[in-house]
Order: sequence, then C-alpha cells, then structure tokens
Amino acid sequence: MKHVHTFDKDGKQLCCTQEEKINLLANNALKRDHQEVGCCAAEPTKEVHGDDDGHDHSSSYVSTIVMFLPAMISLLLLLIAIGFDHYFPQDWFTGWVRIVWYVLAYAPVGFPVIKEAIISITKGEIFSEFLLMSIATVGAFAIGEYPEGVAVMLFYSVGEVFQTLAVKRAKANIKSLLDQRP
Repeated sequence: MKHVHTFDKDGKQLCCTQEEKINLLANNALKRDHQEVGCCAAEPTKEVHGDDDGHDHSSSYVSTIVMFLPAMISLLLLLIAIGFDHYFPQDWFTGWVRIVWYVLAYAPVGFPVIKEAIISITKGEIFSEFLLMSIATVGAFAIGEYPEGVAVMLFYSVGEVFQTLAVKRAKANIKSLLDQRP
C-alpha cells in the first residue's frame, strides 16, 4: 500500500514527522538485527532467550558500528586536520587544501543533515533542527571556523545515533515485555 501524506485544515503536514522518522529508523534497525541473527526470525517468536543460551547476538554490534561509521570517518579527518593546524604544522596545509580537507571531514556527517533539512523544508517544516544545524555549521565555515563547523555537526550526528539506538532498545524492551504476557 502506497503512503499518502495527510494535512490539517491549514495545510500543515500531519504525517512523516521527526518522531515517525526516528521510529522508522529504529524499526528498520530492529528488523535488520533480527534478520541477521541466525536464531531469530524477522518477527521474533514468543520464546524469550538471553545471551547465555549458547549462541551469539553479535550482529547488533556490527550494525551499531555501521551507524557510527560516518562519525568515525569525520572524527578521524577532523583530528588529522587539527593536528596539521596546531601540533604538526605543514606548509602544504593552507588555503584551499585546508578548506577541502575540512569539507571532506564535514561531508560524512553534514551532508545527510543538509539533505534532511531540504526534505523538511519541502514538507513545510521550515525551522527544523536539521535546518538550524545546517545554518550553524555552514555559518562557521563562512567565517573561517572550519574545525568548529565540523565538530558541531559531528557531535549532533553522534547524538542522533544515540537517540536512534535508545529508541531501538526501548522498542525491543517493550516488545519483549509484550511477548512475555500470558
């Protein structure tokens, strides 16, 4: 069934809110984890088991690392750039090379947020957190504070991953409680 957007009488979109996006991400991650684990089906059975049942649930660890991968890449590039700026100055790390390096450090964490800002604007949510974070970090770049722009977006992205993981865990806990009901 195809999704149809719903709007109120003033034309504000009622569906596809930020909470729904977070819930969708958490649901997809939960389903992916259940599909990757050999003992669990996509829809878990009523049988409840723990980590001491003689099998491994390590695939959720892998999916967590994948969620943090853009932040790890960005952090590595940022630390190298800060090292070149302050601790191991290089003659070649000036001008456009420096700017490009910081843009590359910004890209893994910044461009997905800018994309979400554009999508939220098209849905009528003009002052979303995505737009505000984009304005703040692009503004930092505009005034030449490249490390700060990358760092702010990096911290924001890591916070978003932790939020998604918390929602995912809460949903899994609620589901296991519901599955334990008589």
